[in-house]
Amino acid sequence: MNTTVTQNTVRELPELFLQMLDLRVHLWSLFFLVPVGRGQSLQTLPPQECEDVFHWMVDIARHLAVKTTEAQHYRRVALQRAAAEREGLGVEAFDTGPLYRWLSARTAELTAGRTLPERPMRPPIDTNAGRGFAFIDHLGNVYPSGFLPIAVGNVREQSFVEIYRNAPLMRARRDPNGFGGACGVCEFREICGDSRSHAYAVSGDPLAADPTCLYAPAAGHGESATFAPRSRPHEAADEYRRGRSRRSRPRSRRCP
Repeated sequence: MNTTVTQNTVRELPELFLQMLDLRVHLWSLFFLVPVGRGQSLQTLPPQECEDVFHWMVDIARHLAVKTTEAQHYRRVALQRAAAEREGLGVEAFDTGPLYRWLSARTAELTAGRTLPERPMRPPIDTNAGRGFAFIDHLGNVYPSGFLPIAVGNVREQSFVEIYRNAPLMRARRDPNGFGGACGVCEFREICGDSRSHAYAVSGDPLAADPTCLYAPAAGHGESATFAPRSRPHEAADEYRRGRSRRSRPRSRRCP
């Protein structure tokens, strides 16, 4: 089951959580709105509220399998919470905001006196736009995702395998060491990668930092990283940027 999360819908999540349990849904996917196309008329969550929803999702993940779409930094929060639990700490160890407290209180109110099912938390899966995933439209154009409207090839002209493996943007997407801003130095960059669609929608650069993530990487403060990233060159990202600088901004097709 899919649910779009916006400023107008976020406070409906506790009620929807109960509906998911009643319907015995196998997986609940929360899609964090990307402001493209018709979505530009809706309001995305600010970074702190995204963080609050992620922590709430970790809480309910013990009762229902949940995942995010276009909010890959949920994986970071899930890993941080797991690390805190190994040290005997809970969500109180994190700087959550008013929305988390409201979601938690409302969920507790709705589930009072009810026995909730217990299940192991579903591990976050390392897929992202152009990294284990791609979108092909009705004309055969290939995009890293349906919300990143930069065509990287067409399956009528070349094989999908060739496009996926070799298109400069697809290769750059699989090279998180070449991302810009905080994402490029974040210790979670191999696991998260953040939403390239959000980065493109706001900055016009699909390799820029995700504006919906508030995390300050340890590397940016001269501290030891929580998770040591694999050492990997970022030639793919450099190649994509060089190609981009030799032409005007890539033509974007509006994805259906």
